[in-house]
Amino acid sequence: MTSGLDAVTLDGAISDSGVPRGSAYKLWQSDEQTPQDGFRRAVVLDILRTLPASTGLPSTEGVYAEAVESISTLDLDNPDDNAYALRELTRVVTAFNHLRLEDGENWRIYGALRTAAMTRFGDDTEIMDAIREGEEFLINGYADLYGSVADLLGYRLKGDLTLTEFSAVTFALNEGLVHRLSDTFRRGGIERPTGPDGEMREWTLYAIGFEALVHAFWEKRPS
Repeated sequence: MTSGLDAVTLDGAISDSGVPRGSAYKLWQSDEQTPQDGFRRAVVLDILRTLPASTGLPSTEGVYAEAVESISTLDLDNPDDNAYALRELTRVVTAFNHLRLEDGENWRIYGALRTAAMTRFGDDTEIMDAIREGEEFLINGYADLYGSVADLLGYRLKGDLTLTEFSAVTFALNEGLVHRLSDTFRRGGIERPTGPDGEMREWTLYAIGFEALVHAFWEKRPS
């Protein structure tokens, strides 16, 4: 992918796989496009459809389960315990999720490919649908996770805001921070007095932004 979509070639795939050249060209030949273009389009579709599922959602769900276990001794009906639980879940889970995207080569490849595909295949309905499906897979998956947190802590959305909208905004924030190359701000290592007794805890910038969005979108359910 270091040379972009032009690095994806049918001849290269034939060489790597050892399949008969004639069979491969026949498979990808059509009246609308050359075998090379047909193969490249198929590769793009496959990545756009499958790669979002491997960008960290299952691992994030595992970290969330561990974080829930760590607060299992708290009385979530107690306002102070509940507030601490929300802060701790936010701090731990979002830190993991941000680092997973920031350190994930696959996500950078996906982002670059998505941009290139939208530029090169912008009038290709199937390509655009694949991009949309990948985005919706991630947004809906995180929406389910955040819904679990809300149910656990007794929160509800404000007004007519939706869980999907909250998930979309938080994911956009994370993705935007990951793609910033500037070193003029801290991504992590931000100390805040958020421990159970006011002890200093380490936060990421994404977690702080996420916390602000939580307060903008959510409120406690009436007792």
